[in-house]
Amino acid sequence: MSGRASRTKGANGEREVVNILREAGYDAHRTPHSGALVWMKGDLTGTPWFVEVKRQESLRIPEWSAKAEEQAEGKPALVIFRRSREPWRVCLSLETFLKLMEV
Repeated sequence: MSGRASRTKGANGEREVVNILREAGYDAHRTPHSGALVWMKGDLTGTPWFVEVKRQESLRIPEWSAKAEEQAEGKPALVIFRRSREPWRVCLSLETFLKLMEV
């Protein structure tokens, strides 16, 4: 897949996740320039989490998780990902999961 096709696939994946989160009541938006801004990291804004969205066929979950956790700046780090013809999934550390489950 060419660089342009890969970027398009990633941007479309981010839009899919934004729409899903909006339907769930979150004020989610894509981060301008897909998180490449120095002052704004992550792929989405408007959620209580740091979100990294991956729409790829080859899964590199440990790498993606490490990057998200490194950049999260105190927010719970989530990696939301899917391959073609598969459902969206969320990866997060057990520690983050337990904090999110506190009532």
